[in-house]
Amino acid sequence: MSSRRTVLKSAVAALAAIPLQPVWGAFGKPRKILILGGTNFVGPHLVHGSHIAGHEVTLFNRGITNAHLFPGVEKLRGDRTRNGGLRALEGGRKWDVVIDTWPGHPKTVFDTTKLLSGRADSYVYVSSIAVYGDFRKVGLTEHDRILSRDKAPDLSEENIGYAWAKRLGEAAVSENFDGAGVVVRGSSILGYDYSMLPTNQSTYWPLRMRAGGDVVVPDDRDAMVQWSDAASLADFAVKVGSERLPGTFNAVHEPMPFHEFLKQVQAIANPGANLVWVPQDIMEANGGTPFETVPLWIPGNDPEPGFYQFEHSAALAAGMRVVPLQETVRNLLKTFRSTAPDYQPAWRSSQGLPQDIEQRILEAYRSTVAGISAADELVSA
Repeated sequence: MSSRRTVLKSAVAALAAIPLQPVWGAFGKPRKILILGGTNFVGPHLVHGSHIAGHEVTLFNRGITNAHLFPGVEKLRGDRTRNGGLRALEGGRKWDVVIDTWPGHPKTVFDTTKLLSGRADSYVYVSSIAVYGDFRKVGLTEHDRILSRDKAPDLSEENIGYAWAKRLGEAAVSENFDGAGVVVRGSSILGYDYSMLPTNQSTYWPLRMRAGGDVVVPDDRDAMVQWSDAASLADFAVKVGSERLPGTFNAVHEPMPFHEFLKQVQAIANPGANLVWVPQDIMEANGGTPFETVPLWIPGNDPEPGFYQFEHSAALAAGMRVVPLQETVRNLLKTFRSTAPDYQPAWRSSQGLPQDIEQRILEAYRSTVAGISAADELVSA
């Protein structure tokens, strides 16, 4: 399960010229919003969503990652991971909303929530479904058990792991922040990726389909998949923060059969791509490891089928709009316009099925099919 939790760090980062279209209308009274980061992962989407809704944005970050973004936005500089790194946030200045997407060591979130407690009405922490830990149940809700605070690693430990980092980040908000604490849990994130770097699992299938040819896909009709749209997730975080809606929300798309997901991605990315449906046993025997080399695939017979089947009615009731998959895929493909030969290895080698393994699976499948056909002919004779 640890690899699944790690992959959920997939995200979006760096501004490019795309239309600033609201996912929904204005969110009410303009707020002063402090975004911690804002230039990586879902950060740029948070800035866009805040501006579209008419809010006043301040960014706090190191000024290193995509420092050229948002030239008209106030920027406070500091490194949250260093002693004295929060100095720019010290003092009595107040904001209406703080939004924090920090994916690393949770001590950083503890330090920030302590410093900003009483200086903002709401603190929104973008977390992950990884905090549930146990995914045997289908339809997990925000009220189901998550990783136990009592069993959490000590903050003095360096390598805490992604799931525990997010779990303790949530604890920091509930334990330290005097105001409306909001937790927004995302799943695998798809959508426009400002970083322009195809380095997470969410980019693999659209880019592989667009490349065309024979595309190896698992023939697993019981497998389900679920994701979070990057812009929808960010806009929802802005919405619940600005409206001071305390609580926890699974900000995820409706679960979808994985084979239907693949067909829809193909239809948008490249209808001419040839999907080769390979049985699970042949996939796994030849290096097609679920969720690792084969992105977003949790087999239908997996002992933890709930990983991609979360309940999301609370988020919908609070105003989250689920973006159609077609729109999400189109936005993702806008990020990666290059089709030059030297560009293709980048997304293959980052998160996805390496070309040699895909070819191995394809050959094994065709050999098996040929053997079955030959045996059938002998029987018929």
